[in-house]
Amino acid sequence: MSIILPKIIGRYKVDMKQRFLLLLATSTLLALVFVAHVALKDLSSRRPQPVQKNVVEYPTFAESCYDYVNFTAENVCCKMKKYIASDVLQCVKRFNGRGSNSIYQANSTDLPAVTHIALVGDSHMRNMFVSIAQCAGGNKLQYRIKSEKNTWREAEKILHMMRTKRLKNTVEMRHVSTPFRVTWYRDWKLDGFPELIHRWETNQELRPSLVITGGGLHWMKTNPPRTGAPFRTFLVSLAPYLRRLAAAVPVYFKLIDYVPRAYTQVNKYPNFNPRAISLYNSIARQKLQATGVVIWDSTLRLSVAYSEECTRSNRVTPGSHDWNCVDNGHIGYIMLEQYTDMIYNAFCNRFLNLTDDYCDT
Repeated sequence: MSIILPKIIGRYKVDMKQRFLLLLATSTLLALVFVAHVALKDLSSRRPQPVQKNVVEYPTFAESCYDYVNFTAENVCCKMKKYIASDVLQCVKRFNGRGSNSIYQANSTDLPAVTHIALVGDSHMRNMFVSIAQCAGGNKLQYRIKSEKNTWREAEKILHMMRTKRLKNTVEMRHVSTPFRVTWYRDWKLDGFPELIHRWETNQELRPSLVITGGGLHWMKTNPPRTGAPFRTFLVSLAPYLRRLAAAVPVYFKLIDYVPRAYTQVNKYPNFNPRAISLYNSIARQKLQATGVVIWDSTLRLSVAYSEECTRSNRVTPGSHDWNCVDNGHIGYIMLEQYTDMIYNAFCNRFLNLTDDYCDT
């Protein structure tokens, strides 16, 4: 008995040790599974979940419809088409063939049909103008400065110049063989917008088929942004004009991008920072609701990604200037070309006989 008892005790100790190790291994495995589950749940909560296309009214312009990875945005609500010049021209041809009773009619009925994209605003609208025009085929375009009536010149060189240098005059582009125009109306604070709308309505200017606008930066520069009161008051006065315009043609109001300067030069520009940009964007959302104007916010996270990269690397792409971080007040064309695709998808998809799973068909 004295010999058997130590053996039993020894076996018991070994058995208990094995059970403990097994329990420890099981607990560790369960803990790892739990951590992985939480991490995946957290990751999935940050990624927009696919939704039906008709759930979002304007899926091309809604941030909630995109998954943002590095420097690209992928629409998870519907399919996006990558536009090239031939697609744009096909859209123009079919758009111009629409009946005169359509709200998308570019001109009054006694004028030839012309598809006219109008951009109204500051230098950010000017850069959008360049990208939109180039997508239609830069070597097939002519331009003129608005103040130089009837003086049309080849546009390819000036389009490349405008990617890096600032043009401060209202400028028009036209396609040499297709009734298609793009115009940037210089209007730093949008305070000339009501008069421009009047000129469109009275046929003193070529009526637009589509209007893209946005603003606030120049209000931010000249007025302390603690409350954004001057900008808020201005938008209240502008809203009735935009409501009238949006009843006739699509109007897209692009919210303010987060540019590198807002992160890197806060001391030099104390009124120009991410918090102020968010404030002004919230004012635009509030004051333009129920006007029929489409609020465009799907560019914001792309602009943040661009600005964060610029603060890390001061990146520049020679020639194309897709990346142009030395210009810390604007977004590079690597993003602007995605913005352009959003516009053409929203405006043109319905004219290209695309399947129903595409956006805005």
